[in-house]
Amino acid sequence: MKSDYYDLDTILNNLSHQLLPPPSTHNAPAVNISLGPPRNSESCTPTYWPGQKITGQVKIKCANKSSNITVHHLRIALFGNVQVYGKRPGQPINNGLFDYQRNEQLINTGLRIVKKRFPLHQEEEHEKEDNESTEVLSDETRWKLHCKRDEINTVDSGLATITRVKNKKSPEDRHMEGLIRRVAALDYRKSKNSGVFTADPVYNCCQHDDQGKDAFELNANTSTTHAISFSIRIPTSRRLSGTFEHPHYPISYKVVVVMKCKDDDNNEFICYSTIKVRLEPFVDIHAPIYQSSIQSKPTRQYVTSRHPILNGVLSILSSPSGWLNKSSPSQQTQQNKLTTSYTSGCASFIQGRIELPKQTFNRDQFIPLKLNLENSNISHFNIFSIQICVTLARRINMICSMNEEVEYLKIQSSTVLFKSSEEEKKEEDVNFFKYSSMKFDLSNLIQIPKDSTCTIFTEATKESFTLNYDLEVQLQVTGAIRQQQQLEDIPYESLDPIPKESHSYIATDRHRVNQQEEELSLILPKDPHQHKLKTYTLQLDPLTVIIGTSGYSQT
Repeated sequence: MKSDYYDLDTILNNLSHQLLPPPSTHNAPAVNISLGPPRNSESCTPTYWPGQKITGQVKIKCANKSSNITVHHLRIALFGNVQVYGKRPGQPINNGLFDYQRNEQLINTGLRIVKKRFPLHQEEEHEKEDNESTEVLSDETRWKLHCKRDEINTVDSGLATITRVKNKKSPEDRHMEGLIRRVAALDYRKSKNSGVFTADPVYNCCQHDDQGKDAFELNANTSTTHAISFSIRIPTSRRLSGTFEHPHYPISYKVVVVMKCKDDDNNEFICYSTIKVRLEPFVDIHAPIYQSSIQSKPTRQYVTSRHPILNGVLSILSSPSGWLNKSSPSQQTQQNKLTTSYTSGCASFIQGRIELPKQTFNRDQFIPLKLNLENSNISHFNIFSIQICVTLARRINMICSMNEEVEYLKIQSSTVLFKSSEEEKKEEDVNFFKYSSMKFDLSNLIQIPKDSTCTIFTEATKESFTLNYDLEVQLQVTGAIRQQQQLEDIPYESLDPIPKESHSYIATDRHRVNQQEEELSLILPKDPHQHKLKTYTLQLDPLTVIIGTSGYSQT
């Protein structure tokens, strides 16, 4: 029988294969990042535009005054990512047909602080050429710290587009980018965070430092904090989405600092500091591709016919699950022509569509929406009132799967009511709209909120999701249908055709409906047996609008 007893030599020999406790971090230097303008206050997240520079300082303070710090790699980067998760990152969300979980990097670009030697006679010349990135720290006149920036794919100089070839990334560079991603994920809800790793379990600090040629030393004897200034330009060569604060689909950006260093006792540390920034999106509403006018497809609703058999056919055709609505757009066009020609003498219809002069709008701007309504046969159906409900809705669709809509939110809604009785004051007669074609100017109904999130395109989220805005319009048309006996006494040739001229109406405050009216106060005709009142509801095809920005500041 084998004994479970081990002597002291066996225990000591096995210690080298066991995990050692992490070293203490009380001697690790403290790293803190701070940003300059356009930060307004301590409680406000700094906001930047594409093309602007993020300027700030990295402050490093040595904890042990008897031990200097050798910095082997100091990187400052703008990091952004888009995520999809449930209650917390890493947990899938299942509010649709599928479970969704994504974490895609949008940007990870910045600079590395390295040591650069200058001859004495060239020192002032280099300061003038690169005054933005040099003269950070100096050791008398022998060397200075220099910002080694990441290469950008394209640079638009205004006259021509210059293409640069990216430098091949070393294993050290790729490892640092991985550290940036790891640091950015720590305490993701905090606007500012700092800390230290005692050791990197995957990578050694000085393994790929090219024998320390870019390393520099920070003197611990000084009582002051070492301050390193930097600036990172937000690129305009790529379409970046703006910051989107959402509990399940956030898009966030941070400025991250990671420093790999050693002290005189050969203790390795990875120090970091992060600060959240807010980015405005790269969506130019003045782009030529967005300046064309758009309009929806006409939505048609048939009015009750004087032929009972045709009433049943029309109700099937115009229902949401009807033959016309299930057909393809080309088939619907041909079927509409055939149905219109067959029913032109038997039934009338009302038809509506909406239009916009352009597709893009700025925040805090009114949307100049117009609505066209046609009544094909005034002699058959006389319109008394028209209620129009306009809604600006926001939709989030998951592109990474089957374009499933996972969120619908009403941003703003407004309802107006037009009555013919307000247009013509004749109490002795029935007041109906006298025009077959009517145009409604709804430009004062919907104003885009100032804090609206700009439209998020597929490319801006690495095909994770899209955020779009739709204008939805619902019509409630109330009118009087003449009785069958009265219509049969009128020859078809004498029925009013659709006139070429139209009448325009402008929605004002007096037309607004604060709360939906249960019943309209109708002025009934003297002989109610000759008229039958009916309300038809039309849900018009929505129009997609793009919410963007009017320009960018390059300072």
